Amino acid sequence: MATLDMDGPYQLTSTSVQQAVTQALPGTFAIGHRDKTGRFSVQYIGRDDANLAQALLQAVGRGVGQPGLFGRMLGGKQQANAFKFSYSNSPQAAYEKQCRSFHSFGETRSLENSDHPTPPPGSGLTCPVCGG
Repeated sequence: MATLDMDGPYQLTSTSVQQAVTQALPGTFAIGHRDKTGRFSVQYIGRDDANLAQALLQAVGRGVGQPGLFGRMLGGKQQANAFKFSYSNSPQAAYEKQCRSFHSFGETRSLENSDHPTPPPGSGLTCPVCGG
């Protein structure tokens, strides 16, 4: 069973992000749905190489995890209502954790991520899972 090894879940609001993610550091995050039993289902895996809080706030502002018109009409995936996060020691560590989580939780087949994570600019890093 895949695990995130992240803090949370927290309610997916700008206020909750600002209260929980208090340091301007690199890190990874997951946006998803928390059901009535407390089970967290991952819908999106993200990261930032410098300021995790800022990236998470931007994702919330873009509506990551929120169904579009057809999804609301047809009753598709659950609406995201929670997030988890973890700080990293470096952009490299954040990238590697994002890659591992991306692959563990179903890649683009299951996640709303449209592409494989990209390495930090100029780093020359490759994915520790698939080498991509």
